[in-house]
Amino acid sequence: MSGYRSYPEIPSIAQRPDQARAAHKFNDFHTVGTLVRYWEHEKIGEPTGIARTSTHAYLFGNTVAAVLLEGVAAAIPLANLEVIS
Repeated sequence: MSGYRSYPEIPSIAQRPDQARAAHKFNDFHTVGTLVRYWEHEKIGEPTGIARTSTHAYLFGNTVAAVLLEGVAAAIPLANLEVIS
């Protein structure tokens, strides 16, 4: 045993064009400061809370479209948001 641990390959932006498109589309329609309901883990049941976006949508870890929210420590995937109109 060499002690070398193998990890799965992380998809690049080129391998996740769907997520890049999702981030661009979100940014086309929503500005920083958009009020949203969010779920920290899975979008099941009641939302974790309500907050305003504090960044534009971006590719988090080159794998998932996400935003940062005011008062929330973690990036939240766009799939776990509902915009409040």
